[in-house]
Amino acid sequence: MRNSFASRERAAINAQKKPQQVAKLEGALSESNLPTPKTILDAVETVVEYAVNSELSETFFEVAGTHLDYIAARLGITPDEALMLSVAVNVGANCRLTLRELAEFFDCSRVKVLKYAKHLDSLVERKYMRIAQQGDADLAYVLKYQVEEAIKKDEPYHFTPISNLNDEQLFEEIHKLIKCRRYHLLDFNNFMDEVEQLLDANSKLQFPRELKTLSLRQSEKALLICACDMLVNKGDEIISNDDYENLFDSRSMFIRLRKSLSNETSALIKQGLLKWASDEHLVIDDMFMLTNKVRTEMLSSVGITELKTETVKNRDLVYPATITAKELFFNPSEEHQISRLVSLLQPDAFNNICSRLDKQGMRKGFACLFYGMPGTGKTETVLQLARKTGRALMQVNISEIRDKWVGETEKNIKGIFERYRSLLKSEPIAPILFFNEADAIFTKRSQNSERSVDKMENAMQNIILQEIESLEGILIATTNLTSNLDKAFERRFIYKIEFNAPSLEAKQSIWLSMIPSLGESNASTLASAYNFSGGQIENIARKHTIEHILSGEEPTMAAIRKLCDDECLCEVKPRRAVGF
Repeated sequence: MRNSFASRERAAINAQKKPQQVAKLEGALSESNLPTPKTILDAVETVVEYAVNSELSETFFEVAGTHLDYIAARLGITPDEALMLSVAVNVGANCRLTLRELAEFFDCSRVKVLKYAKHLDSLVERKYMRIAQQGDADLAYVLKYQVEEAIKKDEPYHFTPISNLNDEQLFEEIHKLIKCRRYHLLDFNNFMDEVEQLLDANSKLQFPRELKTLSLRQSEKALLICACDMLVNKGDEIISNDDYENLFDSRSMFIRLRKSLSNETSALIKQGLLKWASDEHLVIDDMFMLTNKVRTEMLSSVGITELKTETVKNRDLVYPATITAKELFFNPSEEHQISRLVSLLQPDAFNNICSRLDKQGMRKGFACLFYGMPGTGKTETVLQLARKTGRALMQVNISEIRDKWVGETEKNIKGIFERYRSLLKSEPIAPILFFNEADAIFTKRSQNSERSVDKMENAMQNIILQEIESLEGILIATTNLTSNLDKAFERRFIYKIEFNAPSLEAKQSIWLSMIPSLGESNASTLASAYNFSGGQIENIARKHTIEHILSGEEPTMAAIRKLCDDECLCEVKPRRAVGF
């Protein structure tokens, strides 16, 4: 409504001025004594004076013809191009000029102005103007400030890419072009063309030289240039969606690039140019940083140095430094096997073992199965094993693997192992691929299955079996049930460790570690009285701490026994049969 009102208001003003302009044109035509232009700017001023509200009539062209010819001769353009250029100079450099605004200026229909669009396009080709368009908005043209400067000096304009720059000056010019793009003063294709011309004209500098060696799509190259500009000219380490969204003309181009970054299929991630931004050990969603590869190979000439910490923080990894140390207590048989596993997964020992296996033509992958009743410490053991061996964990979310659509579950499984293989290349120490509570996917395969669900399950399990067979790295799976474990899976796990309910001695040690104030006597009493798993003892210890906080007093032994009795109520008891 506001734009409609403004247009009507301008139309009313033009209607009032129109008779005066017509009379002015007719008077100038009859007198034929317009002053001869002495400079380009004089001629432009006269053309603009008679062009406004002229309706692009024949009278206007008869009056302004001499001045249009003068501009055309001085600048090496056509008279029609001189007309469009004059109006653009009147609007101002780096200001958008649409066909609708031209129609309002001349007080004629947009269709009539549309006939002159080809002359505007010709000025774009001659590098006098830029095309600026944002999405579905009206096409706009922008006069380059270099052209306005040349006209002010009464000089013809000849486009030549700026050359002989040093590294700092190059990034100053890149920053100017990015600002023009952000303010929608040139469209994406024009922006990339001008950046490429600038880089080619200064190809001996470090940044253009190294950028040329990269195989990137236009959108990826634009984002990389933008990230480098932000770091060099603004000191911004992190680039977010907001920083590069308005680089592109279409929303779809931005969405495609964002998705490729999120799922790490973009060449910017694969070639080690961008990494997920991180704060300590937390990954910040949809925020990225330039890697040390870019800093040292592309930006060192402008004083950019390496980050102190180069380790890439991946969103789906749990890093060892983030895992809280916990003392675990095992039965003797488990203790021996776990200690052995910790020793062989130490980086030096593991690499040596893999090398020896490879020389003997054996599979290098380590697949381990931790099985046993709930609460016996299987998951926590994996975490502590990762912490002690300095390995990150890629934990698989089992619920996200399955998909109701045919073929998607199989794709999800393949994607997990492809992701893990890429981490083996990018992480300094091989991470652990962790399938927690994997009962649902390591089950027995259906024989002679006819249902589509059974076929999908079998296809999924066959893929997992193939992947474990060709595994290079470390896979650990935990499960509560082994009776339903497919024999083919069982054969592929080189280490299988059963976690039994803790012995009396182990339970006593767990009680003391969880609640040190108990003392050995009370810990022994509780260990004998209650056949709890380590997980259940931890539950009671947590409630003990809560009671202490709420009351301000250490819970008595009687209160702790009450907590134990309550925990017993949570255990599944046999249900009484209904009927006679």
